[in-house]
Amino acid sequence: IQWARDAFEGLFHTAPEHALLYVTRPDYLQVLEKEPASRATNLQTIYETLVQERPASFLDCVVWARKRFEEYFNHSIQQLLFNFPVDTITNSGDPFWSGPKRPPQPIAFDAAD
Repeated sequence: IQWARDAFEGLFHTAPEHALLYVTRPDYLQVLEKEPASRATNLQTIYETLVQERPASFLDCVVWARKRFEEYFNHSIQQLLFNFPVDTITNSGDPFWSGPKRPPQPIAFDAAD
């Protein structure tokens, strides 16, 4: 559940907040200069938000959402299962996917669903 909260905050709070600060505060780049640890990440987020992924229409918003669906519910799950197949055994000899840690299933997008 925590990863979902973190993803939501990044997509719908942090990224728009940094973009808004960049657009509304003339001194925002100077403020970022004082934060060298997060400067590159924040600038990349601003660039993605205002240039790469900026929607020009409602259709662009739908495309953006569709890409996030594939990223979160298909591609990342397939990668996780590639790295940790269902039959993976830990160093202690226990199954990796056991107890509350159940293997996820990738979801194929279905426009009719």
